[in-house]
Amino acid sequence: LLIVQAQQPRNWAVDELEFLDRLVVQIVIAIQQTMAYEQLQLELSERRQAEMGWHESERRYYSLAEAVPVGIFRVSLHGHIQYINQRCLALLELERSQIQRDTWLHRIHPGDRDRVQEAHAKTRINGTSFQEEYRLQYENGTVRWVSVQVVPSFDELGQHQGYIGTIVDINERKQAELSLQVVNQALEDRVTARTKELQDLATLQSAIFDGTNYLIVATDPNGIILQMNTAAEQLLGYHSSEVIEQQSLVIFHDPEELATRAATFSTNLGKPSIPVLRFWRSMPSTVMPTSASSHTLARPLIVSPSRCR
Repeated sequence: LLIVQAQQPRNWAVDELEFLDRLVVQIVIAIQQTMAYEQLQLELSERRQAEMGWHESERRYYSLAEAVPVGIFRVSLHGHIQYINQRCLALLELERSQIQRDTWLHRIHPGDRDRVQEAHAKTRINGTSFQEEYRLQYENGTVRWVSVQVVPSFDELGQHQGYIGTIVDINERKQAELSLQVVNQALEDRVTARTKELQDLATLQSAIFDGTNYLIVATDPNGIILQMNTAAEQLLGYHSSEVIEQQSLVIFHDPEELATRAATFSTNLGKPSIPVLRFWRSMPSTVMPTSASSHTLARPLIVSPSRCR
């Protein structure tokens, strides 16, 4: 819209109107160019601010990466190292100018190299994460355990552009684990040896227990029978299953004889009558009559009680 102020009406000639039309077009073009220039300057300013912010963020990232006690590195999709911090170089014992994919690979212990290479290959093919513990071997033969973790990295459009990884020194932890394994193995060996000794001793004791002609009967503190040997079964006429954990050992003696002897023992000591079982545990070696099962006759035996501690 073009406005012209005049004191009185004016009849415009055709060429004047054409000139005004051309003037309006030029003015519109000039205004549009000015607006486009201002928009361009604004966009450039915003882009410069964004780049400054990105550079500041990147500077902080690299400053942090150099400060942390963890090795940090970044590699491309093809495995080319794009960034590596000083801690990572220190763990690898390499200079920045020496860092290549092959030199890093040669630092891996030969015993772990194939396993790590296979895991790396799967990570590159599948675009997945990677986490492994393996050994580094240096030129002087020294070995150090490290833990390496790698995750995929993406650009602002979500396109896979490489990997970011960390490497941590776990040598002290591994040495402690290995020392603990040695101690545990030593303990297991000692337990195995001691178990065999006890088994051999138990076998020997069992052979003696069941091989002797003497009657052997073991009880708990209350007199309940816990064990009896073959000779006792044959002589007394009771099977182990009839008495073990079921009967008191006084079952093997004439009740009247046992009561009489307990009373005599109490009188000799000048003490009130004591329980029969207590008398049995306290008496010295002596001849005592036995009672027997229905198919065995009673016979006198020398009874010699003793305490197991």
